[in-house]
Amino acid sequence: MEPDVFTTPMMLQYMDIKKQYPDCLLFFRLGDFYELFMEDAKIGAQVLDITLTARDRGKDGKIPMCGVPFHAVDSYLNKLVKAGYKVAICEQLTLPDGHGIVERDVVRIVTPGTVIDENSLEKKENNYIMTLSMDEETLAIAVADISTGYFEVNEYELGNLEQILANELTRLNPSECVLPLVLYNHSELLKILKSSRNLNIFPFLDWESYAAHPQEFLQKHFKVKSLHGFGLSKSNVHSLRASAALLGYLKFTQKDKVDHIKKISHQTNKEFVELDRSTILNLELFTTIREGEHLGSLIHTLDKTLTAMGGRLFRQWLLKPLLNKDKIEARYESVNEFLVKRAVREQLRNKLE
Repeated sequence: MEPDVFTTPMMLQYMDIKKQYPDCLLFFRLGDFYELFMEDAKIGAQVLDITLTARDRGKDGKIPMCGVPFHAVDSYLNKLVKAGYKVAICEQLTLPDGHGIVERDVVRIVTPGTVIDENSLEKKENNYIMTLSMDEETLAIAVADISTGYFEVNEYELGNLEQILANELTRLNPSECVLPLVLYNHSELLKILKSSRNLNIFPFLDWESYAAHPQEFLQKHFKVKSLHGFGLSKSNVHSLRASAALLGYLKFTQKDKVDHIKKISHQTNKEFVELDRSTILNLELFTTIREGEHLGSLIHTLDKTLTAMGGRLFRQWLLKPLLNKDKIEARYESVNEFLVKRAVREQLRNKLE
């Protein structure tokens, strides 16, 4: 039976940290291992297929626990995140000196949309995380890829909510969506979001603390006096709120290490051909209709890129066909330059490879 009250310094420290991250599995660093305790240990042992033990902790009795080696932690994190869990990484901040307990604190929270380990990501696809802000007339969707620093927000007149979200979920294929409590309890919205098979949906309890004064928060992060350069103004209330809340969530999970997010892309329908869900699926841009496989899709046939960055860019080009004639011709001429100059193309491909 698990104790109601802990007395040993280490378990008191563990419980104090765990209370700050109740919705996360806590990876608690002990020497060369990350340990999980109590309910976290039971979940971890089951998902990771590792042994659940119950070590004697003196006055605190038998406590369920399991552990993973720190040098192989990424593979274990990947399994837990794919299973829909969030993990708080708690590190030792001081060295053991034989006098008192080692200082520890959470240095990073890993969630489906904030994975940065390259081996855990699809190399030629963005790993998007999103949030929403809406009222009866307007919907704003903010999206980020923390591995690349990409940050985007778009605003829509709220007609058919299901159609708008279906189009965006197909276009982005996000792995995580964080919502304010009011939208997390919105049954119609949740039903639509849950139709996306790979999407993990979490409430963000501090959503409003960032969204209450979004303009000031965003200006401070981007070190600008105005957001007009990003195409945003005070009238874009929901775009500002969604952007601030998402950026706040990323700062929270990464412990403020998001300086590589340097701008907000604010797209308009005047720049690209708008592809809806049916068009993307029926044209088999990324998957075949019958099997839902990458093999046989248009991108499988056309994509000859050698780098993850190039593959992501090519995917975005297919999703967003240009409308501006000058930009279309400039892209065409760039491609044609490498088509004509074969030796230069091969030399560049060799360097990229």
